[in-house]
Parts: sequence; structure tokens; C-alpha cells
Amino acid sequence: MLDGPMATEEESKLNLIVSFCYTKRSKMLWKEAVCSW
Repeated sequence: MLDGPMATEEESKLNLIVSFCYTKRSKMLWKEAVCSW
């Protein structure tokens, strides 16, 4: 792993993108579950 402020910045950006995509996906799955009721 790289060390320094740049590495942590890139890591936080990646985590942000991953969490965003994950929440978007779970919202879609939640909508599908509600619609299937």
C-alpha cells in the first residue's frame, strides 16, 4: 500500500464511490422487493 496524503485521498474517493454504488443498488433492490409485494 502507498503511504501519504495522496494514498488516503484516493482511498477515501474509492470508498465513496463504492458506498454510493452499494447504496444505489440496495435502494433498487428494496424498490424491487416493495414492487413484488
